[in-house]
Amino acid sequence: GWRCIAVWGLEGGVGKTTLARALAQDAGARRLQVLLVGLGAPDMLPLQAGLSPEPNLLSWRAAPNAEGLQACVQKDGEVDVLAGFPSPPSLGEYAPESMDGPSSLAALTGQAARLGYPVVILDISSQELAAPALAAANTLLLVASPTIQGALAAVEAARLAHQECGLPPENCHLLVNGYRSSTLSAELFLKSTRPSYPALPQLAAAVPDDPAIEEALNSRRPPYYQSDPLRS
Repeated sequence: GWRCIAVWGLEGGVGKTTLARALAQDAGARRLQVLLVGLGAPDMLPLQAGLSPEPNLLSWRAAPNAEGLQACVQKDGEVDVLAGFPSPPSLGEYAPESMDGPSSLAALTGQAARLGYPVVILDISSQELAAPALAAANTLLLVASPTIQGALAAVEAARLAHQECGLPPENCHLLVNGYRSSTLSAELFLKSTRPSYPALPQLAAAVPDDPAIEEALNSRRPPYYQSDPLRS
């Protein structure tokens, strides 16, 4: 069925935007029409993909309908991208409208569904929009770092998603990103979290710290995960 996937976590710098773009690129490679929505301020998606910062979500807000959405998307290979905010003040201007009304994130994702996108991915890079984005989504990819701090953040994020935003635990998936020999293993990560919150999502993937990803980003190539735990 239709999937609106929120890529989110309480930590900054754990690769949410990179993972959201990689997930979108993979969906596009499977011949699925996918819309990737940036929710950062300033949004990093255009920088990663070599796109223009405009049109963006504010442009859609000025014409919050299906035609306006079609006019605002840009192409990143097989993926349609709606860029996020050019600055924090512009996000603050939009935030009060994000939960309800014709320019809300729920309205945006509904329009995307009616336009025929079977997959919508929300890159939640700004915590101010986490609640409306999670409310608009039906699936969560929870991203965490392989550290004790990351484990604690994952527990709190999962609790918020389940109890405050109503996402059922079976629709939430945990991804531990950037593990290496000096960090927690996936087994230790889960062992440190289960006692405090048994409803923490099952581990969907553990992505190693891979210098090839940084190299791909620096050359503006799609950051595919060739050793592909994301596809499993």
